[in-house]
Amino acid sequence: MTGLALLPAMITASGAGQYLGPSATGPAITIAALAVAAIGVRHALRHNRFAERAMPERVASPRPAAGALHV
Repeated sequence: MTGLALLPAMITASGAGQYLGPSATGPAITIAALAVAAIGVRHALRHNRFAERAMPERVASPRPAAGALHV
């Protein structure tokens, strides 16, 4: 998220902002906000406390545990 926040400043500092003009600021901020929201939703879904309960139980391997040098 910090990288997304720094992106407009990097574009302005590089001089590429001259080609885009000041009217590109609004859409750029909107796209960055949507990207941050998508990252937040994905994070919330991956680390939901109910996610473990929804997963099927793992079946233990039928083979015995391998030795320390097993690759």
